[in-house]
Amino acid sequence: MSAVASKFSKEQVKALIKDNDQKTMADVQSALKELFADTL
Repeated sequence: MSAVASKFSKEQVKALIKDNDQKTMADVQSALKELFADTL
């Protein structure tokens, strides 16, 4: 099974964190899990 992950630019990652008011690494991990839940 071959999965191709999208690459995000640093600006896109920063925007994701800022837009979702992420404060901790756990917040960021949770947001990423939700974002990629359907691909896993």
